[in-house]
Amino acid sequence: MREDKDAADQLIIEMVEAERYEEALGFDHSASRREKTAAFIRLSARHSGQDRVLIALNKARNALLSETEEDKELRLSVLSQLDRVIRQEVDLAEYEHALTEDPKDSSLWHSKGLTLYELGRFQEALEAFDGALVIDPDNSAIWLRRGLVLDGLGRHEDEIAAYNQALAIDPQSRFAWLNKAITLRQLGRYAEAVDAFDRALTIDPMNSGAWFQKGLSLEKLGWHKEELAAYDHALAIDPKDSNVWYFKAVTLSRLGLHEEALHAYDRVIAINGGYENAWYNKARTLSQLGRHEEALEAFNRAIAIDPHNSVQWFQKGQALENMGNRDAALEAYDRALAIDPSLVLAANAREALSERIVSVKSTRPISQARSKLAWWSKWFFRTKK
Repeated sequence: MREDKDAADQLIIEMVEAERYEEALGFDHSASRREKTAAFIRLSARHSGQDRVLIALNKARNALLSETEEDKELRLSVLSQLDRVIRQEVDLAEYEHALTEDPKDSSLWHSKGLTLYELGRFQEALEAFDGALVIDPDNSAIWLRRGLVLDGLGRHEDEIAAYNQALAIDPQSRFAWLNKAITLRQLGRYAEAVDAFDRALTIDPMNSGAWFQKGLSLEKLGWHKEELAAYDHALAIDPKDSNVWYFKAVTLSRLGLHEEALHAYDRVIAINGGYENAWYNKARTLSQLGRHEEALEAFNRAIAIDPHNSVQWFQKGQALENMGNRDAALEAYDRALAIDPSLVLAANAREALSERIVSVKSTRPISQARSKLAWWSKWFFRTKK
């Protein structure tokens, strides 16, 4: 009995050391502050006189009551990942034991491969999938998973060959078409990627991600009309996808359709006000339209998100210079160069602006003297008459 109690006490201490505070105190993650305090009081009374346990309980209570929601979310996420890895290791041991008894069971090889893939042990996963395919070579799902593992190993040509095997068995496998298309795009084989996306979309036309990725491939081919149509398909399915709106805006801007681009950038910002590139490119578009005050405001919003972006400080300087605010422009160029002294554009812009300021100041006294001389000459000749 005493040994069981000692083991329970040690478990509490170990759970606290592992930052499993809720488990140590015996309540749910969603418990209120009052419930946490009540659990602490209850356990403290139960373990009165047991200094090591009380110290652990105090540590758990203080950590729970002081951590922010963000800290709690991160801690629980880490613990969840750790638990998942532990379960996967247990599953893996069970599969290996089962395979010693029945090495001809392809489903066991398949399951072992999936677990190894989730653990990031890609070479071992590949060997497990190959073991499954020796037994069941016409299983398209295993060929598909083999392709995913080869992607993890960076063997992309072999990956595409695996997807082709899956598709030879099951031509309607949208996942095989989609993964093949994504890999082809990554390899720069954009025309082939578009064809594969089309096949995937024929099977699953409501996949907004596939429409988006097709649009990105079309952009690389310079087929902008078709690219914009692909983005519109994606947005018809998911109108709140800020990334699709952003890339649509970029393409519209490149085509000189600046007003339409501004509308698209505004949609991005309405969905995600912290989308830095949207603010920056909106500012650039406004500058191209000569709307420098609005551009300045947008540059300021981009800089507020990332104050260490030297290019954005340089572009802010350009906007200020276009507005005639030379001193503020110089300050912006200085900020850009303080962040990145090698930014040639900012250095050249600052030098040119400084020279213009010096030139204006040096000619101003002469101009003033000429004006005064002209006035005296005019007065003199008038009095002579």
